[in-house]
Amino acid sequence: MVARILPAILHPLFWNISIAIAFKNSGAKGVSTVMLGLSLATVLGIPLTTYAVDLFHNWQASFFLSSAISLIAFIGLLLFIPSIPADNTKSAQNQMSVLKSPQLWLNLISTICTLAAMFSSYTYLTAYLEQITKMDGAQISIMLLLFGGMGTLGNWLMGLALNRNVLLTARLFLASLITVQVLAYYLGGIFTPMVVIVSLWGMIHTGGFLVSNIRTTQSVPHHALEFVNSLLTSSFNIGISLGAFLGGIISAYYGVHYVLWVSILLLAVTFAMSFVSFPKENTESEETMHAKLAPSVCE
Repeated sequence: MVARILPAILHPLFWNISIAIAFKNSGAKGVSTVMLGLSLATVLGIPLTTYAVDLFHNWQASFFLSSAISLIAFIGLLLFIPSIPADNTKSAQNQMSVLKSPQLWLNLISTICTLAAMFSSYTYLTAYLEQITKMDGAQISIMLLLFGGMGTLGNWLMGLALNRNVLLTARLFLASLITVQVLAYYLGGIFTPMVVIVSLWGMIHTGGFLVSNIRTTQSVPHHALEFVNSLLTSSFNIGISLGAFLGGIISAYYGVHYVLWVSILLLAVTFAMSFVSFPKENTESEETMHAKLAPSVCE
């Protein structure tokens, strides 16, 4: 239990700093690069650790593999990340002032719904392929790797699209994921179409983290970016847990085939919320602070 709690406490700090630095220096493209790592880890982590367990016939092998990867990441941080001095001009009161924004709360709720939709179906993808598509273990492993590989391409394309139009890209992402999961529901029992559908699913799915992050942080003042990213991390975790929980209930009572409708309904609700907006409140003091802080970040 302690081994689970400690990483959970420290993970948001590492994550928030990474995203904030990437966004301030390179905008959506920088966040896209960071999100690529998250997407690949999320999608490939389970099959890789499962493979390690099968290879060494020991469940502890997955933990040794995770530890080795963490050690590599730690060495990379020591060698390549420069020392960044703290910005003493920021205060808790200034950062928490963004909580007054109804648009921020709408975006956070949308993020929770998006992640819940993504993981209500993805969490049970292995069971879906096994029970509905009738794939064996080797075929499912290949499908999961294909899912992650296509996600790499999708994450890159999503970053390019977000640089052009954030809101339109978010709506296209939601509509595309709905379409793919409707196809998976009706064609899930046919092998060849599911190979194509899983490929498209993976390419679209991994962009969900990036879309949610950029859409939420695009209008946030730089002085509150780290604080908002911490809220986003919590929203990600809530959404993933909620999605897995809802998908598990539907799978237990109605069968794994119907978990896709949980995702579809949540995505439809999020799509509808994308048409709700609030007037942007940007005070003169915030603009001044934004102008002062922005150059110092890039130096």
